[in-house]
Amino acid sequence: IAFEIEPPVLSVPMDLSASKICPEPGTSTITLSTTKSAVNRLEWIYFDINDNREDLPQFQNQFEIEVTREGSYEAVAFNKIGCEIGRNFIQVEKSTLLTPPNLEEVYTVCSKKNNLPGIDPGDFASYEWYFEEDLVSTNRIYKPDQVGTYSLIVTTVDGCEFFSTFTTYDACNFKVVFPNAMVLNDSNRDFRVLVSQGVTEAEVFIYNRTGELIFHSFINEIPIEKPILNWDGRTLQGSKVPLGTYAVVLALRNKIYGFEEKITSSLFVIE
Repeated sequence: IAFEIEPPVLSVPMDLSASKICPEPGTSTITLSTTKSAVNRLEWIYFDINDNREDLPQFQNQFEIEVTREGSYEAVAFNKIGCEIGRNFIQVEKSTLLTPPNLEEVYTVCSKKNNLPGIDPGDFASYEWYFEEDLVSTNRIYKPDQVGTYSLIVTTVDGCEFFSTFTTYDACNFKVVFPNAMVLNDSNRDFRVLVSQGVTEAEVFIYNRTGELIFHSFINEIPIEKPILNWDGRTLQGSKVPLGTYAVVLALRNKIYGFEEKITSSLFVIE
């Protein structure tokens, strides 16, 4: 009768790794890397900061466990004939990096070309910026360019994640209205400009057909829903302009957001 006796495994590697206990979800994951096929039974033991011992039967035979307490955790492996073949300790600590990203609830975006600064949430190991559900950046500093809801996931150097959300609104989506014709000596039908909120400076230039500047006006205190940059059809010297077509250049600015928009049009002067 032929038979074979396999030599028992008397030693296996016991490599333990553990994450820090983060504020959310408040747990640490301990992982044991070993020769699983040689382990017939695996036990876990907990030691608190005063070295009090506590068996953890709820984790028996688990190679990855989730714990909530600081302290030392020991894994002990046995083979199928009951011999101990490995043990190791690992220390579990709470994260000391508890500062969430520095974010406001609402931010301004500008749909015009602008020099608004990006958002800097602070120093973290990694960043994930999402617009709605789409990942839009992994850089530290991000400049939102759409109106809606954003979220940010940051990860600290010890593996803890923080999640924050904020919304944006467009401060540069303004409206402007001005006529393409005017009547001389008619204060109800002169040239005037109406702008919505978002413009802090406005300037108008009116040129004749030869390119000569005949009217200029500037305003940096703009009333809401009231006409500005009014022109009655007189030149800079005070005389009435000839009837005909003139070129209008309107410059709208917002120094807070660093944008400037120029609008060109024609103006027909009649009597």
